[in-house]
Amino acid sequence: METKTSLEMGLKERGISGIISILFLLIAFFIIFYSLYSLSQSSVSYIQSSLQREEMSQKASELSRSVSGFYIFYPDTGTISINVTSYFGEPVTIPRVIIIYSNGAAMLSNYLGITLQTGKSISFNVSSSEAPSSVIVALYTTSGVQATLPIEQSVQTAPKTSPPPFSPLSLKMNNTVLFDDFSTDPLASGRISALSGSWTWSPGILSVSPGGSSSPSRENIAYLNLSSYGFQAPLPSKIYVVTKVYQNDFSGSYADIVFLSSDSASSLYRAGAYYQNKNNMQAELYKYMNNGWSQLDSGNNIGATSPVILEAYLEKGQSYANLSASVLSSVESSTAFYNDNNPLSISYVGIGSYKSMNTSFAFIYLSKSMDPLYVYIMGFPSSYTIRVLDSDGRIYNVNYDSTIGMFEVYLFQDPSSFSPVLRNALVLVYSGSSLVSSYYGDLWGGCVYSP
Repeated sequence: METKTSLEMGLKERGISGIISILFLLIAFFIIFYSLYSLSQSSVSYIQSSLQREEMSQKASELSRSVSGFYIFYPDTGTISINVTSYFGEPVTIPRVIIIYSNGAAMLSNYLGITLQTGKSISFNVSSSEAPSSVIVALYTTSGVQATLPIEQSVQTAPKTSPPPFSPLSLKMNNTVLFDDFSTDPLASGRISALSGSWTWSPGILSVSPGGSSSPSRENIAYLNLSSYGFQAPLPSKIYVVTKVYQNDFSGSYADIVFLSSDSASSLYRAGAYYQNKNNMQAELYKYMNNGWSQLDSGNNIGATSPVILEAYLEKGQSYANLSASVLSSVESSTAFYNDNNPLSISYVGIGSYKSMNTSFAFIYLSKSMDPLYVYIMGFPSSYTIRVLDSDGRIYNVNYDSTIGMFEVYLFQDPSSFSPVLRNALVLVYSGSSLVSSYYGDLWGGCVYSP
């Protein structure tokens, strides 16, 4: 009887152990499945975001063509009477009106919030102390489509010469590889991996702090998992990387953009900002291979400050690599260049710091072929005038570059406010005094817009 009891006890114990083992296997399987699911969802989200931007651009053009209007100015009352008709396939809201004067000044009306149904017309008034040269109606729909509508003044006789036909701007060349503003945790989601050093996230900021593992180069590195953004290797042959750096250590430290040959960081390029002391800083380029650093080039000295914008450029061929690093402060800039005839093979991009455990980054933006400090507008002769304003009414510099046959909108004004994506921008294109094109929406650095 005792022998049977012992046997039963042993079988029960084995049964319990088997059940526990199965439970552990199920838990491990669930963790692996959830991780793969989360990574795939990040990739799908990025691809869907790119497709949605293209679709919105097409719908914005359709919205501009489906709405028409005119205005009459009454100088005795200082009133602009506006009439708008819509044949767009869904209700259209008019949030504001932009009034342009002959001296180039622009004024935004108070918020209107007028909703216009399909096939209907509506009239409303806005105040103006003088006659406008152009009136532009801002439009948006509940599905998120945004556009602008220039309207003509109602006159009894036609002008002696007809202005060029109006054609709205839209995105024609999307050069954005990825944009991560760190609004969500890129470390937890797997978008960015910490290779060395201790990296922490807070909304909008990715920081390196004391602790963590060390790489052979002693550089603290966090690199991008490009596939999680929906981008497939290899990297473009010409790539720009831009980030915003907050530095709290001004004594012989570096804040860098890094180009890695592998995820072990056994060889890499470092394009960075070197903080010599509290008064001086400069752009610098370094190469790490065979367990040693080589300085490639250094830029001019500028005043040390924080934050700064750091931009790196890499053009890669079979037998060469052209590199540059630029540091932009609010008043000056420093740039370093180098042509490497013994180039590294580059597979990864990341951010890093050297001799500093107190460095933060606000975003990272990758663009192929075109500099993301600029937005490019093509399809107009150099004699045309283009004005670009942000949602606060700030005006951005626009110049015509004859070497590429495009207008360039310089997005950088100061490091604190800079973003490679100018949200809710207004673009106005003039031939003489005639408004021939416009755009209302986001402008993406490095991208090309045209009618």
